[in-house]
Amino acid sequence: MTVFVGAFLALALGTTMIGTMTLTVAATFGTPHPGPQRFKEARVVVAPQGFEGRAMKAPAVLPAEVVTKVTASGKATPDRSFPVRLNPGSGGTTGHPWSSAAFAGYHLLAGRAPQARTRSSSAAASRR
Repeated sequence: MTVFVGAFLALALGTTMIGTMTLTVAATFGTPHPGPQRFKEARVVVAPQGFEGRAMKAPAVLPAEVVTKVTASGKATPDRSFPVRLNPGSGGTTGHPWSSAAFAGYHLLAGRAPQARTRSSSAAASRR
């Protein structure tokens, strides 16, 4: 009797485990690919090798001749990422310049975009 109960229990647990794994795998098949995230509004993106998700060799920069060709063909916006640490001791995240925010589809809900300081405003600020 003990052998029968042990064999039945092993078979039941094995079947449950296989069923759970099958349901988990099947749940991922219906998930659509999210598509581009960071540059979804950009018409063309020029990036160094490794941009497809593989680790890039540091420094990950485009060769000067590529930059010259791209900027000669029209308007180009550099996206120089930089490390950001929000809290001391916490893991870092990545920051991007304001000029490239439009390519990610971000929209201001309040306030205004940053503006460059003009000579007259910087002179007025230094007189105060």
